[in-house]
Amino acid sequence: MEKVRVQRITVDGLDSTRALFGMAKGLRFDLIMLSGISFAGFNLVDARSLIRRFRRPVIIVTETRPRNRLVARALKLHFRDWAKRLSYVRCLGRIYCVKTVYNGGIYFEVLGLNYKKAKRIIRQLTFIGKYPEPIRVARLLAQDLS
Repeated sequence: MEKVRVQRITVDGLDSTRALFGMAKGLRFDLIMLSGISFAGFNLVDARSLIRRFRRPVIIVTETRPRNRLVARALKLHFRDWAKRLSYVRCLGRIYCVKTVYNGGIYFEVLGLNYKKAKRIIRQLTFIGKYPEPIRVARLLAQDLS
């Protein structure tokens, strides 16, 4: 690990994408890997904006298969700007599954990169447990900070 940056976001807000912009500013990296696109409740990341801003692929990994119909229903029920939030979910496209040596499989969505290459990257970065190392470490740090 080279650098750790932390940013506060609001519960159910729409500032997680802007927070990522700030945290990644000035860093050199090859891709962005997220543990889902929903943080602090329904504070959704706009993955398309990340690609436009940084010109790097985005890989989103989750332990369980995303249930987008339930997400859509929840967004419509609780948010006036549900259509904007739902567009962040729908832009992700197809859901893939990758099995690694250490787990039964995790799901991923990818933008800006061939899914086979994304699958290979996930496998190469998974050393301990279910998640690729960048996600595993980020989760450990987030648990300690929250």
